[in-house]
Amino acid sequence: MRKGYIYRKTRKNTIAMLFWAAVLMVLYFLYLNSAFVYLLNAHSSGYKLDANDLISNVKMLTIKPESEPFNTQEYGVTIPPLIRRTELYEDGLKYRFKFTLESYEEVGLGYGLNDDKTLKILYGNPATKSLPPETLQKIALVKIGGVDFIALLPRNTTLKAGDTVTHAIFTDLPLYVGHDLGLTDYAGMDVASYVADLRYITVEDEYIDFILVIIFTILFPSFLAYSILCLFKPQLHPNYIRIAKFGDVEKVCAEIDEEIDDESTYREKKQVFTKHYIIEETLYNTRVRKNHLLRH
Repeated sequence: MRKGYIYRKTRKNTIAMLFWAAVLMVLYFLYLNSAFVYLLNAHSSGYKLDANDLISNVKMLTIKPESEPFNTQEYGVTIPPLIRRTELYEDGLKYRFKFTLESYEEVGLGYGLNDDKTLKILYGNPATKSLPPETLQKIALVKIGGVDFIALLPRNTTLKAGDTVTHAIFTDLPLYVGHDLGLTDYAGMDVASYVADLRYITVEDEYIDFILVIIFTILFPSFLAYSILCLFKPQLHPNYIRIAKFGDVEKVCAEIDEEIDDESTYREKKQVFTKHYIIEETLYNTRVRKNHLLRH
């Protein structure tokens, strides 16, 4: 490799590229530190639940008797499009879980939507507890580790004791759920302060972060590796790849070295005009073009 003008410029260009590759890697590791949890959970059916650890993190709440449904319109209660991670029970880097139901019991309460998209309470058949067709989510009682939890799940989901539940997340018991359960015969019972949410709701931007982690894991380390490679093999740098289209690279570089200090060569801003070439000099590239403006 001829160590002339193009070589020296390419070294400077490569060092500048390597600097930004290193900066991007630092940003990548910072991002990965916060988003790696989504790589583990976003497409997971759930990790085995440690019921003892879960129960050690909950408090027991007593359902108070109520006479009227919770005013969801006044408080603007809707089905959330996503749930924040700060609201979840997490076990290390795990927030989606699977576990076996010790018991399952529907309570005959569900929710549909008002015209303003807020929730309206719906009652099930007193005998069968089956809910109206417009029900979007329903309430059930499940037992985990011997403790009663309220569960939120879609209307058409049917479970029974012994079933394995997947994709479960645990969040603080919504106020409206605990309130409305007080309208039923379950008033007075003790339940965990977490609700088992089986509605498959997205956690923050987990799917976007999952995709970005994959993309950045491919792009940034590859860019760093390419930058390092160009430092030891300059011929792989775009500077040399562009020169190759004019013919033999060594010959073109030799011509540039001969012409660069010729008295006919002149500079204009970031461009160098030699007898046969126009060279654009920037921090990251040294772009060589044929000079068709001058007689050869």
